[in-house]
Amino acid sequence: MNPPELNNPETRQSILRNRVAAGDTLIASALATELDVSLDTIRRDILTLEDAGYVQRVRGGAVPLLARPNPVFSRMETQNQSRDALAERAAGLAADGMVLLLDGGSTLVCLAQTLPLMPNSLVVTPSPAVALATLAKAIPTVLIGGRLSAAGGLAVGAETVQAVSHVSADLCFLGACALDADFGLGADDFDEAFVKKQMCASSAKVCVVTTSEKLGRRARHHVADCQTIDVLVTDASGEAIRAFETDELELLHV
Repeated sequence: MNPPELNNPETRQSILRNRVAAGDTLIASALATELDVSLDTIRRDILTLEDAGYVQRVRGGAVPLLARPNPVFSRMETQNQSRDALAERAAGLAADGMVLLLDGGSTLVCLAQTLPLMPNSLVVTPSPAVALATLAKAIPTVLIGGRLSAAGGLAVGAETVQAVSHVSADLCFLGACALDADFGLGADDFDEAFVKKQMCASSAKVCVVTTSEKLGRRARHHVADCQTIDVLVTDASGEAIRAFETDELELLHV
């Protein structure tokens, strides 16, 4: 018989929230056995967590949703050696003469600051911070306008998506809110997801740059299937990266 406190929904859901915070997938049948409650009880608990924005239900349970990130400028002020290493590794993919589409976010700002001198290239970006970084390196730059999102600091909206659709890029660099082998690349912000999706469609090659903690998780909104991604630059290794080891995806480790 289960302890009396496990009959309290808040107690059970607190346990589940702690599991989700650690990045664990919730398997409904296993949890029902572990907590000695019915499968329907666990399903109701998962529904409550989904309504609160902690998880996204999948067949047989639920997967964690990342907490919404701090605004981009607060993240840029924080030193991050992993981010710097990722940016340097990804920047090596760029070559003079390319048309580059650059996403927003602190990792992409760092990447923009790391790009080599490319006077014959063109950078197109919806991120003012990225545009200023590439302009400072004397790289020809086009800033796409629109309403700025708080999380990624990039322009969003129908006009932004339309402007990106008119670009023909050799290479697109995207940051990641989350990347799951089944769900694909995800974004926390609904409007940002549409801009990123069009950036993929407008590019001959797509590179995602992300740290290990973003792998194996799902954000709220789908951006692209993993089959759409050509290169993944990450500091992940071992089990975290195994699901992404396919012939179609080039993995670059730092």
